[in-house]
Amino acid sequence: MKGQTTLEFVIVLALSMIILVTLVDFTTTKISQFGREDGVALARQSLSDLRLAIDGSYAQGTGTIRQATITWPEGMDTTISPFSGNTLRVRAYETDIVEPVIPSVSGTLPLSPGSHRVKITVSDSSVSIGTILLSSNLPSVYLPLVRDSNRTVRITLTNLSSESASVSISNSWSPTVVTTSISPSSGTIYPNEMFSFDFLANANASALGNYGGEITITGTFSSGNETLTLPSNVEVFPSGGS
Repeated sequence: MKGQTTLEFVIVLALSMIILVTLVDFTTTKISQFGREDGVALARQSLSDLRLAIDGSYAQGTGTIRQATITWPEGMDTTISPFSGNTLRVRAYETDIVEPVIPSVSGTLPLSPGSHRVKITVSDSSVSIGTILLSSNLPSVYLPLVRDSNRTVRITLTNLSSESASVSISNSWSPTVVTTSISPSSGTIYPNEMFSFDFLANANASALGNYGGEITITGTFSSGNETLTLPSNVEVFPSGGS
């Protein structure tokens, strides 16, 4: 009788283990399936957002330059060609995702998992896509100040690539009653890190009104150069103005 009880216990235990393993396998499969579905949905949304950015930029005309952020999931096919004439195409978890666009598109589109910023440039009848290696926290510089005073603004650059770059900054400025300077004017920016420089404006006692110039930032990477142009504007008010 004792031996029969032991045998029954072993059989029940074995059946319980089989059921447990089956449930674990089913749960793991479902979690993986949900992850794949979420990944495909993310890739689909990112490609749709890129399509809207491309068509919107093209509608603004030749010379338009715009930035867009795309995010890809794990499971992206990085070997696929994303551009074919007027069609965008990516593959996530073996699922092809296609979006038609108005202009013909060419260039480089990063397909590795994660977030990427790309630059959209419009020419006469087409659009080119390029990876952004360098970004600035300010698209332009505006400094209000009163006569016979000075003021400084700090500009921060971010290296969005996986390689270091040398940075050079030039300041194009012609007004004489308002002078400006850059410090430092060069340096090294490391992968995924930041580099800051100051733009200093000094207005003399006779300055009044609006004065403009341009800051040009060049990042030299092993894969090529990235150039940012920031319009600079200094507005001088009478003493006691705001």
